[in-house]
Amino acid sequence: MYVLYLGKYTERFDDIIKLIDPKKEKFITELCYGDVHIAEWCKANSVNWTGIDINQKFVYFAIKKGFNAICLDLKKESAFPAVDTVIIAGSLYHFHGMLDEFLLKIMNSCSRLLISEPIHNLSNSGGLIGIIASHSANAGNGAEEFRYDKTELIKTLEELCGNRWILHIINDQKRDIILEVTWK
Repeated sequence: MYVLYLGKYTERFDDIIKLIDPKKEKFITELCYGDVHIAEWCKANSVNWTGIDINQKFVYFAIKKGFNAICLDLKKESAFPAVDTVIIAGSLYHFHGMLDEFLLKIMNSCSRLLISEPIHNLSNSGGLIGIIASHSANAGNGAEEFRYDKTELIKTLEELCGNRWILHIINDQKRDIILEVTWK
């Protein structure tokens, strides 16, 4: 992932961290977290972090570092623990076929969802680079070729939010777009 982000991989997490208020948000769940960058910030700022990922290596690493991490297949879970904020970075595309159900489960567990999703992707570039990029994003189901572009992601989320939730575009100036979903 560091190669795919041309050495700027942690910037996506730093952009999310800037949106967290540790005085108001004391319980955070990070879905498909992959690494512990946000967890380390949470620990330093007295925020309770729980990471949920399907990858046992990521979970083992987080637990070894002293973080609360759980190995679960999010597609099979019926509910998530109640928290202030849920974060999902670079992984929403894994749930594109079941996004309405997935968002409903998330929003039933929190008042705020922060999404950071790549919209300028090497996975869609074709050729050898595209193949390498799509294989690097294997979450356990093989290479996943589907990715959102900016227009499709915003349109999909606006439709799903409908009258239930408010969608805010926080930042779309970089490789990833950052969005916030809150209750109306």
